[in-house]
Amino acid sequence: QKVTENNILLGNKQNSVIHFATHNTSIKKYGLTNVPALVISKTNEDDGYLDAFEIQKIDLSNSDVILSACSTLYSKNNTGDFSKLIRAFKISGSRSIMATRWDVESESAVSISTSYAENLSNGLYPYESISKIQRSYIKNSEYNHPAFWAAYVSIMN
Repeated sequence: QKVTENNILLGNKQNSVIHFATHNTSIKKYGLTNVPALVISKTNEDDGYLDAFEIQKIDLSNSDVILSACSTLYSKNNTGDFSKLIRAFKISGSRSIMATRWDVESESAVSISTSYAENLSNGLYPYESISKIQRSYIKNSEYNHPAFWAAYVSIMN
């Protein structure tokens, strides 16, 4: 199923974990030049972006959000503050957000995101889930380098 704004708005009540495995970007919209957004499927009704203002309007109070795109935690202006995407998901009421500090490797991103969602489904708190995953990566000789696992953080709302 294509990820569109409409599907996200309709489907979020059924999902306790919403995973965005996509790119983040800045777009020109609302007369502004740097509106943070996630790239999604473009349709006749949707522009192909889920921007921060749209995210704020979605009721995600029953959801944990996974942002496995590259560098979703901090703003792109290098001030060290949370990105506007993170703020938008917090305003939307999401219970937690898993985000990345820097660009991530695709194969480990899939594995970490899948394990994170499974751990949440099994009753672990987000911080317990990410900690468990990171410890398992440290013990794995193929993926023990921090580049594979250290980018991921969990933010509670």
